[in-house]
Amino acid sequence: MWMHSWEWSGAHVPWVLVVIGHAVWWLFVLGSIGALVWWIRRLTRRSERYGATGRAIDVLAERYARGEITQEEFEQRRRVLTA
Repeated sequence: MWMHSWEWSGAHVPWVLVVIGHAVWWLFVLGSIGALVWWIRRLTRRSERYGATGRAIDVLAERYARGEITQEEFEQRRRVLTA
């Protein structure tokens, strides 16, 4: 006699429970993949946003260092960029 892998302690598991178990497993796998993709996209968007702001502040600091803008202008524009 061939034993099925669905048997627990010698009792036969109904096929409905096997199907439900497989469905739950695949929902978990697909949900995990979806969460991972969402998390990576969120990190990418965040780094792009802060990268652009950081570059703008660098340019602003360079303009201040060259004397093109005053300290008050620098502080005001920096506050706008970081808000």
